[in-house]
Amino acid sequence: ITDYKGHFLKINKAGCELLGYEEYEILGYSFEKFTHVLDKAVFSNEIKKIKEGEFIDFENRYITKNNDIIWLQWHCNVIKEEGVIYATAKNITEEKKLREVVEDATQLARIGGWEIDLIANTIYWSKMVHELHETDPENFIPTPSSSVDFYRDDYKEIVTNIIKQSVASREPFAFEAPIIT
Repeated sequence: ITDYKGHFLKINKAGCELLGYEEYEILGYSFEKFTHVLDKAVFSNEIKKIKEGEFIDFENRYITKNNDIIWLQWHCNVIKEEGVIYATAKNITEEKKLREVVEDATQLARIGGWEIDLIANTIYWSKMVHELHETDPENFIPTPSSSVDFYRDDYKEIVTNIIKQSVASREPFAFEAPIIT
């Protein structure tokens, strides 16, 4: 639990163990004291959003008492009536390391990944898929239909049928097909 300035008012035993400090070494101090120097701007921006009444999820690095760097994923909720922020943090250090390994391997092999959400009818493309399609990940939001449009005309129906079959059978698939960027 913190105040609106990000000063710890209360922290549980798991939080103390995660950071390597005793409770008395954390209480009264700002999140910023423990935040990695490269993430202090992230912290400041998120605190500003919280003050505006948003529910916030973010990730940043922290420095433990032993000077280890850990990544924390934060979920914060403001209780205006009490003037406090309730926050939970999950240690995602290993996940971040794995993401970096996958990103490095992806860059070396030029392999991208994508995922379709059939309920929301949305599609996620990795950075490499955007690069392979020569699209801007900031400005181009792929959809299932626009994704198929990148395939050469004589492959569009084949690709559509492969995906439909995979959805129906719940079986993975692999294929190669030319795209037009």
